[in-house]
Order: sequence, then structure tokens, then C-alpha cells
Amino acid sequence: MPEETPKVDERPQLPPDWDDARDLLVVTGAEARLAAQRRASRGLARILAISDGGPVAGAWVEHTEDKIRAVCEGFASLPPLRVVYAERGAPVPSLPSTDTVKVWVDGVLTRLHVSRNTQSNFGVLWATQTIASAPELASALPPSILREPLAGRPLVGVCPGPSLEKNIAQLRGLEGRVVLVAVSHALHALARAGVVADVVVSLDPQDCRPHFAGVDATSFRTVALDLGVHPALHRVAGDRHIAFASNGLHASWLGDSLERPVERVVTGGSVTHAAAWLGLVWGCTPIVF
Repeated sequence: MPEETPKVDERPQLPPDWDDARDLLVVTGAEARLAAQRRASRGLARILAISDGGPVAGAWVEHTEDKIRAVCEGFASLPPLRVVYAERGAPVPSLPSTDTVKVWVDGVLTRLHVSRNTQSNFGVLWATQTIASAPELASALPPSILREPLAGRPLVGVCPGPSLEKNIAQLRGLEGRVVLVAVSHALHALARAGVVADVVVSLDPQDCRPHFAGVDATSFRTVALDLGVHPALHRVAGDRHIAFASNGLHASWLGDSLERPVERVVTGGSVTHAAAWLGLVWGCTPIVF
């Protein structure tokens, strides 16, 4: 007798406003590849099957975290608005669970939507300021330049707020013992207290010159800036200037213009997140905010 083809629910419950061309179906379980194959043949454009089996026409078939994240990163220009997770067949113990895959996929897509919203609101300003800063960016250093000297050192992140005013005296005792990384809007408070930041980070394309106004250049050593900050920030004094891209499209565009890679820092739209990510790039441990 011919082998019986497993029965698979070909149409998982999709929202009524589902977009077959844009939205994403993630299929897990022993029958994930078969379900993906059948849905792809019926016009669904974005299907991710979690399997260690062979390829499926019209779908991605992956099972490792880095590959699954890479698939989602490929949606940067038009992230899915809806994602459906469908379990088809019995769970496969050797493969990541649906809940685990959901954490990976949702994490990437959330960041892509934040980046897309930022580009929509500030894209023109971002591009204009990046072009105006091109001479400085051509000579700026990548974040990874600090990995060797900072790897393994503790990092303390400094942000403004009531807790900073209460504990700023403790920071003086940490100078030279940890890497002090301050977001730019904490710089005035540090300068008043006589604390020297090892790195000052600024991300916002809006005008952050007031964060540096009146602050002596000896109050910080390294400036780490997103490509699209106000051009004047790329010219502030400092022992070292680092430039990074907070979104992949921006990095790719400028990297092509400069004919060299521009390193990306994952920010989630937050300068504090950017400072923490820089600590990861540098291999600092522990990282405390």
C-alpha cells in the first residue's frame, strides 16, 4: 500500500485583515515543512518552517536562533504587521519550542518596527545631518576599536534622574576602576560633580547640542555618536570619536558611500539601550545601570 500522506491543517486561523504578501506565518512541529509547502503553493509569501529538514519552495526552513533571526532581519524594509504561530504535528524535542521561536521572532520584528517608525518621523533629518557630517564620519572610528582595551572590565552606565543626584558621589570613587559610560543628557550633572566619563553616547537626530554646551572637554574622553546626530556633535572635543549606525538601512547606505563597513549598534530607539549594547560590543562585564 502507498504511504499515507499526513493530514495537515492547510489554513491555520489567520486574522481577517491578514496580508498574504506581507504578514508572517511561523510553523513548528513534526509536519512544519509539509504545512509550509502547502500554504506556499496557495499564495502565502512569508512562511518560516522550524525544521532541520530540507528546503521547501516558497518558504524559509531554519531551526537555529541565528538563522531564524537572520530571516526576520530580511524584512527590514517592510516588517510584517501580523505574525501567526502554528503548531503542526507533534513537537520535535531536538528543535526549539514555539514559545522560544516566538521570543526570537518577536524581538527582531519589534526592533524593526521601532526603526521603521523612527525613519518615518526623522528620516529626512537623519539623512540631511549624516550628509553634512560626512567629512567627520570618514575619519571616525568604529565601536569595535575599544574591544581590546575594554574587554573584561566592569561598565557602569550613567543616566539622568533622581538616583543620579543621590549617588553621584559614589561615581567619583569608581573612576579608573570601571568604564563610566554616560548618555549625553547626564553630562552636565557629571561635570558639576567633577566626574569624568570615559564615554559619552548620543543617539537622537534632534538637536542635542545643549547636552554638551558649557561642558569642559576634560569632562569626557570618548564621544560615541549615531551617524545622524546634529553635525556639530561630530565636532565636539574629545580624545576619540566613534560613529555607529542605529539601523541597518542607514549603515548600509553610508557604508556604500564611504566604501567601508559602518558598524551597527542595536538601540531599540533608546540611548540607554545603545550604551548597554556598546558595552556588549566591547566585552565589558558586568554591565550595570
